[in-house]
Amino acid sequence: MEKTVFYAGSFDPFTLGHLAIVAEAADHFNKIIIAVRANGSDKTDVSACRRMETVRLSLEDFKRIRRFASVPTMQGHEFDSFARLYEKMTAVDNLIELTTCNDEPIVAAIAAKADALIINPSENILCSPYVRKISKHYGHPLEIWHRTPENALLSCYGHCAPVAVIKELYSLGLFTIAAEYMAPSVLATMAVPYLENIWLKEKALYGNAHDNYQKLVEAYNAPERFYHNMGHLACMFDWLQVYAVRNGEEFDRRNLSLAVFAHDLVNTGGADDIARSLKLAEDCFSHIDKPDAVCQIATATDHRGEPDEKASLEEKLIHDIDLAALGENSVLYWQNAVNVRNEYAAVNDREYAEGRTEFLQMLLGREHIFSLPFFQTLLEENARRNIRSEVAYWQNR
Repeated sequence: MEKTVFYAGSFDPFTLGHLAIVAEAADHFNKIIIAVRANGSDKTDVSACRRMETVRLSLEDFKRIRRFASVPTMQGHEFDSFARLYEKMTAVDNLIELTTCNDEPIVAAIAAKADALIINPSENILCSPYVRKISKHYGHPLEIWHRTPENALLSCYGHCAPVAVIKELYSLGLFTIAAEYMAPSVLATMAVPYLENIWLKEKALYGNAHDNYQKLVEAYNAPERFYHNMGHLACMFDWLQVYAVRNGEEFDRRNLSLAVFAHDLVNTGGADDIARSLKLAEDCFSHIDKPDAVCQIATATDHRGEPDEKASLEEKLIHDIDLAALGENSVLYWQNAVNVRNEYAAVNDREYAEGRTEFLQMLLGREHIFSLPFFQTLLEENARRNIRSEVAYWQNR
C-alpha cells in the first residue's frame, strides 16, 4: 500500500539535518511532500521561493554526489539510509514533491491527502496528541512520524545543527564550518550576500560596484560550477580571517582580496585558466590602482609549480587558503573531490584519473603542501591523509 508523508518547515535554509530526516522517511513512505512554509510564526526575510530553491539545490547536490557511492566515506552503516534514498529517487518518479504551504502543516497535510505528518521538534506546530485530534476532526486521521532511536541515522555528512546556529556561522563568515551542515550549492548561494559586503568595502576601486559584483556571481555560480564557486571563495576568506586573527603580521588585504575574487573566474582545467581569469577580471574590476600586484598574487594559485620561498606573504597566503580544503575532514574532502570531478564531466574517467593522480602525487612529493608554518601545523597531516586516500581510489578504479 502506497503511503505519502508531509514534511513542512521554514527551511531557512534547508540543511543536511533536514535531508537526513527525508532519508529516514524514505524507508517508510512511497512519496514525500516537502512543503516550504510561506507564512506563519516562522520569522524569515527570505522568500518562500528562494527557500524552496535551497531545497531543490540540496536534492540535486545529493543525487550528484551519491553517484560516486564507491568512495570510502560514502560507505558503511551510517550511510545506508542515504544510499536507499538515492536508489529510491533514481527508481521512483516523483518520489519527492516540492511545494509551498500557507496553512498550518496539519491542515496543509490533510489538504494534500497525506497519510502522515513529519514532526520536526524545531518547527512551531502542535504536539502529537493534538495533531491526531485535529486531523480526526477533519475526517482525515494523520499518522505521526518522527525520528526515533530505531530510525535515526548515525553521525554522517559531519553533523546536524539547528538552523539558527548555521545562520550565525554565516553571519560570522565561518563558511568552512557551515560547509559541514549544508549542501555545497546552498553554501555557494548563501555566500553571495556575505561576499558582497567584502566586495563593497573597497567599492571606490571598482567603478559600478554592484554591476561588477553581479558579473562575479554569474561567473562563479554558473550551473557547471560545483566546487570552484562562491562557496569556495567564502571559505578562502574564512581561512584568511583565521590567519589574521592568529598572526600579527601585516599584509596587503585589499589586493589579496581582489586576487581571491579574480583567481578562478575561468575554470576549464586548462593551463591558461589563471591568465584568462586575470584578463576577464579587467571587465569586473575597474579603476584598480595596483593591477600588477593583484595579478602577481593571483598567479600563486597555479599549484603546478613549486612554491617560491621568496614569494610575498600575500602570495603564500593565497596559495595556502586556496588549498586549505585539502585538510578538511574526510567527508568534506570527498564531497569536494566529487564536485571537482563533476566540473570536468566532459573528461572521461581514465583521462581524469591520470591527470588528477598526477597532480595529487605532485603535492605529496613536496616537502610541504602548504607554504606557511601556520597552515602546515593546522592542515598538512590531514591533507596528506586525504590525498593518499583519493590517489588510491583513482588507482584502483
